[in-house]
Formats: sequence, C-alpha cells, structure tokens
Amino acid sequence: MAIDWHYPRTDLTERLMSAFDQRVVEALTLFAPRGMGKTEFVRYDLIPEAGKRGYVPVYVNFRDKRDDPASVLLAALRTALSDRNWWRRRQRVVKAASLDEVESAVLATESPAIAPDSTMLVELRAHFLELIQNNDRILLCIDEVQHLASSRAFENLVFFLRTILDENRDKVRTIYAGASRDGLRNLFCRRKAALFQSSSQIELPTLGSGFIEHMRSSFQQASGRDFSHREGNKAFDLLNRVPKELRLVIEKMILSGADDIVNEAAVLSEGQLERGDYEKVWKRLKGLD
Repeated sequence: MAIDWHYPRTDLTERLMSAFDQRVVEALTLFAPRGMGKTEFVRYDLIPEAGKRGYVPVYVNFRDKRDDPASVLLAALRTALSDRNWWRRRQRVVKAASLDEVESAVLATESPAIAPDSTMLVELRAHFLELIQNNDRILLCIDEVQHLASSRAFENLVFFLRTILDENRDKVRTIYAGASRDGLRNLFCRRKAALFQSSSQIELPTLGSGFIEHMRSSFQQASGRDFSHREGNKAFDLLNRVPKELRLVIEKMILSGADDIVNEAAVLSEGQLERGDYEKVWKRLKGLD
C-alpha cells in the first residue's frame, strides 16, 4: 500500500475556508520562506477543501514561466474552464522531497520579461468573465505572487488583476502566496497598481509535534525502522523546523539504511552551512551591518 507522506494542516484549512465562506475576508496573503510547505498546503489542503465546498479552484504559479506570467495565468484559467474537478485527480502519494522540491526548482534559462499586450489582456478578461458567469464561487490561488514585482513589464498584469478582482469581489476569493517578504512589500507599496491593499496577511504556522509523528509513522511504514519523538524533534530543531529538510533527511535514511535521525540532520545542517559560505559573507559585512 502506498504511503501518504503529506501532512494535512486541517485546522489552518478550516480557518481560512471559514473566513472565505463567511466573507470575513475576500483575499488573503500567505507568506512562508521556501521549504516550509506553502505550495503543498495550497495545492493539497486548501484547493481540495475549496472544491468540496463548491468553489471552482484556479491555481497559478508564476515560477512556471518567469518571463511570461500572463501566459501562466491564461493556462490556469483554461484548465479551470475545461475541468473544474482537476483537483480530484491529484495523487495522494507525496515522496519525501514533496512538492517543495518542485517549488524550489530553478529554471534552466532566464528570458527577457514579456509584458502582456492588449490582445492577451482581452483574452484574459474573456476567460475570467466566462468562469465568473458560469460559477457562483471561485478560489483564485496565486503562488509566487512576489514575482510580479520583479519587472516593470508586469505592471499591466498587476493592474488588470486588481481591476478584475475588484469588479467581481462578490464571487472571487483570492489567496496570494509568496516566499519573499521584500517582493510582497514591493507589491503592497505600489500606488498605481496596489493589488493587495485589501488583503489580510498571515504567516504559514510552523509545524509541530503532529508533523513529527506523521513523519515517524511514514518512516516506519517505508523502512520498518523507527526513531523516537524526542529524536525527531531534536532533528527538526537542528534543521530550523523546515519540513522540507526533515523530509530530505528521512528520504536519505530510507535509501542508506541509517537509523540515527539526529546525526543525519546534523550532517545535512553542516553541509548547508559549508555550501552557503556564510563565514565569508559575515567577514565582508561592515560593523553597522
């Protein structure tokens, strides 16, 4: 039987969806550093629950095509229009590296930023309106939204989103997810296209004992071995409570046959420090810094 590596954030999902259901908020901005499970939460918890409650989910990740976010949004709208139940077909099995590995992937090439032309904006508007006219409730999930602040070429897209969402706030609920505080702040502060002024901001909570127990159980099923809750918690602390890193440690243990999770976590942590070359960075800083 396949192992479900995904740890559901049931309480958080319920709080956010209840806020949308009761119209406490129309938009939320979810911040989390990379590796904390932001994308996995949106795709594997929030979207399925929204579907059960009658929302049509639209998932957009602007890292899919950094130079042309408008085309990514258009593709997401087409997917939602063609099959509103795409989320039902998702696989429940998540390997140890999880979706955060995909979220952190770096594109091999960078192309010049493409500003959406009038034809693209007209097409985007037509798809949005078709979706809105045919459905009572829509959940628009925009992942890596801070990317829209990376180039002036995307300002028309930001302005378009602000306009279409303002015009249809009775039907569309929006969650913006981002991994860069600076990028999000840049979007918040733009006067001409202040997309997120009405959005409530929350930080993805750090996972605790429930996550450790889930990973213990998954590790037992996969390897027939075990580690204690205390050991798992100590390893998680060594990894700065980053879920992606604990999953990588457990994946390595399964493949190598190791059974000392604290030692494996320490090895990974030390390796990251060496690769980061933080000592040289520290020495270059001025005293005030």
